Amino acid sequence: MDKEFSDNLVEGLVNLRRYIIKDKPHIKKYEKIRKIHQEIVDSMDDYLCEHINNGTKSREMVVCLDNSGLDIPVDLDSENIDDKSILSEIFVYKVYPSLKSITEEYIEKHKFRNAAKIKMLDAMNNSVVGLFKVINIDFDNCYVTYEDVFTHKTYKIIDITFSTIYKNLYKEKNLYVYNRLISYESITFGTGMHIKINSDDKKFKNFLKKHNYNKYSDLYRCLYLYYL
Repeated sequence: MDKEFSDNLVEGLVNLRRYIIKDKPHIKKYEKIRKIHQEIVDSMDDYLCEHINNGTKSREMVVCLDNSGLDIPVDLDSENIDDKSILSEIFVYKVYPSLKSITEEYIEKHKFRNAAKIKMLDAMNNSVVGLFKVINIDFDNCYVTYEDVFTHKTYKIIDITFSTIYKNLYKEKNLYVYNRLISYESITFGTGMHIKINSDDKKFKNFLKKHNYNKYSDLYRCLYLYYL
């Protein structure tokens, strides 16, 4: 199947699903919360571009990468949609102890006066990131349940796209995703990092067996799994 056609088909299915469920109370709340989060991320994208261009953030990241134990060359292009999602993850959120996140900077500098956005910044600062196995899909309500591979904690998130296409594309597969989860007023959602993991990959299987969760940082896991 042509990729452009399949992408358009998926987009059409998701848009139809979004229209069908739009009046469900938890979906209305979810959409409102996602809008708040997106407005903040749009502001942070501009902030990040400015600081990458002047070299400040790039220099900070080089130091952290040198100390992270990652032995893979890192080359991320802000014009590439997949790379951009990773750049956002490693700069916007706390991924390394000595690297101050943009979220922390926004909180310290009181960037917003709007109460909802201040609350969202706190939610972003307290978000969790991990390697998750998909263990359940609630198609009718667009819920996806994750289990963290290393901590074994479970999280029930709303994901309209994934819950819509799961039955047709992924039902027979063991699915793993690396994602960041934000909880805001009883709604949990993923930030949408573009990390697609092939569970049959030998390197991934080896990673699951041998990875020392407490020894390595979120920065290491994110970049290792992305390049894998």
